[in-house]
Amino acid sequence: MKPTSVYRPEHVILITLLKEYRLKAGLTQVAVSEHLGISQTGVSDMEIGSRGVDHLVLRDLCKLYGVSMAEFDAELERRYLDERIEPAPRIERKDKKRL
Repeated sequence: MKPTSVYRPEHVILITLLKEYRLKAGLTQVAVSEHLGISQTGVSDMEIGSRGVDHLVLRDLCKLYGVSMAEFDAELERRYLDERIEPAPRIERKDKKRL
């Protein structure tokens, strides 16, 4: 599995935190999308995990939500260690028979 994959266990925690911090800041997805200059669907896709979160976008989100990157990262790490998430099993592709 690639380290950048949105299927890493930490990604589940990351997207959960993004939504929690947005709600805590009292912002809608529309307000966040307007601030970032992306579509509301883009914000939704990040929060449901179907789109990766760029480091620079994460930095902008943290600023918008009133949390430092260090605080965000510390909370991400704390939750990861608390939940002791096991890596998802790797799914192997079935090879097609060659003619």
